[in-house]
Amino acid sequence: MRSYDCRGASLLACALAAGCSGDGPKGRSDACPVGSRGCFCLPSATCDAGLGCAQGFCVPQNCALGDEGCACQLDGTCTLTNDVPLSCLGNICQNAPPSAAGTLGGACDVQTPCQTAAGQPTVCMDGVCEIPGCPSGALGCPCGAYGACVQKPGLLPRCFAGVCTVANCQPGSVGCACDPSGACLGGAICDSGLCRGDQRTLVVSTNPAVRACDLTIKGSDTGVIDSVRFLASVRGKALLGDRLVTLAFAAYTQLAPPAAIATLSSRAPARAWTLVAATCVDTEGNPVAPHGILLQ
Repeated sequence: MRSYDCRGASLLACALAAGCSGDGPKGRSDACPVGSRGCFCLPSATCDAGLGCAQGFCVPQNCALGDEGCACQLDGTCTLTNDVPLSCLGNICQNAPPSAAGTLGGACDVQTPCQTAAGQPTVCMDGVCEIPGCPSGALGCPCGAYGACVQKPGLLPRCFAGVCTVANCQPGSVGCACDPSGACLGGAICDSGLCRGDQRTLVVSTNPAVRACDLTIKGSDTGVIDSVRFLASVRGKALLGDRLVTLAFAAYTQLAPPAAIATLSSRAPARAWTLVAATCVDTEGNPVAPHGILLQ
């Protein structure tokens, strides 16, 4: 098993490094020589002999897209092998084992909770263990199942070193490293050294007595929530308004604090949101005060 030295690195970066698997590149460009198979293309958009440059990665030529050992299809997917998709890693289709249940990128449920990854807590979102605020498949976040990355207009991200990234992209652009001053272009926000176009605010319960709540969250002039995702440990509903969001949730079992409840996807950081009302009850329906609900 490969070990990682996390000293001086962000928890996010360290967790991603520890969660990498498969036969693709195991590090970023410094550990994957530019011009090599499955690595970034040279600045001239060329590669080593016998390889071509596709979506910024060096891939085999004269090979059917989507087949094992060949370049991924344009949408970042691969063909099936024994009814199981190949994984798109470094823009090359490979037969890679899935993440183990309960680990970063692996399946999870009430019986199989998520474990920590390099000291970073993970949460169960839609049946998959994710880093809070960094959904699988999003630019700069862990890759989805079989190396899946959400395709953006004008961008063709690929799974590289366990992270959805755009090859050879300009520092400061979405999905790329922040520029040397820590800034990003086009209103994107620098988070853990990567530029993200949308931000996730985590709703957290810190009181173990809480079993269900009604919440009202208000945004600043810059805050507009695009979507709400509840964790697998709760049942919830959300009503999105103009800079005002109401949430209702009930936990299936007792929550062990700090327990993540939901993520709010928006174009503003957590500080742009304020919890203005919270009514919470325990298992017997008795009011709980203080409620201990936080936004992170």
